[in-house]
Amino acid sequence: MQDSVYLGTEKVGRLLGKFAIPCIFSLIISCLYNIVDQIFVGNGVGYLGNAATGAVFPVTVVGWGVSLFFGDGAAAALSVSLGRGETEEIHKIVGNAILGSFLGGVVIIAIGYTWGDGLLQLIGATGQNLSLAHDYGFIIYAMMPLALVQNTLASIIRADGSPQYAMGAMLVGAVLNIIGDPVAIFVLGMGIKGAAWATILGQFVSFLICAAYLASSKTFRIRGGSFKPRGKILRQVMALGTSSFLTQLSIVVITVINNILLVRYGARSEYGADIPLAAFVVIMKLFQLGRVDKLSPATPNMV
Repeated sequence: MQDSVYLGTEKVGRLLGKFAIPCIFSLIISCLYNIVDQIFVGNGVGYLGNAATGAVFPVTVVGWGVSLFFGDGAAAALSVSLGRGETEEIHKIVGNAILGSFLGGVVIIAIGYTWGDGLLQLIGATGQNLSLAHDYGFIIYAMMPLALVQNTLASIIRADGSPQYAMGAMLVGAVLNIIGDPVAIFVLGMGIKGAAWATILGQFVSFLICAAYLASSKTFRIRGGSFKPRGKILRQVMALGTSSFLTQLSIVVITVINNILLVRYGARSEYGADIPLAAFVVIMKLFQLGRVDKLSPATPNMV
């Protein structure tokens, strides 16, 4: 394993260049390809497609919150352990964080499929976009455990001293998603389902790239025993990741409230409920570019 003492001896400017710049580029990539995705969905499916992705968005944000709960918590715990020179326990921190994130994704799958359309209607789906939201969401749910693990691993990889690797994993997924959207929507004629399949393809490849990093990590080595649940370690990880989790939950609350208000009062306007909802989705994606410095590198991708 490589020595991480450079974190305490390297010049701050060089450390900022190594860690901050890849994180910023990761955010920009995420924001930009979300905007491109909305363009493809809007042109290939219509405004109802944009509205449908907006209805599913809160569920994906909850998932990303769970991934940050364990990912950012594990990254912080890893950094603390490195600072103390206690590197022998790091593999257990990583393994428990991966396990927690995966199980969190399983819970989201169970809730999403069991509650079904009722959940989508509760958080903003309308009678007109419900079938599209169902088709899109039920495909997105299937990838939740691996997508959450990928996000958790990205945080851990950055903390392990390889932010460029994490950025590269996100970039590959983004490129696949951008290429996959027009192919699936326009060439294959799959509509909103094509957008969902393009999304989970990008997520799956990013997951494989992040998982491959575990074989060559700098400060730890994963083994079978790493994934054995340990209450003390999980409590430490979750305590350190709570702020990231609550930040994502606040986005969920704001989005759901906006969805409900737009659907309720939009229905009374000449535009109906779906056009305001679709417009809110598009504006929200554009707005993210203006607040890159306040977003997590794991900001969720809607499509």
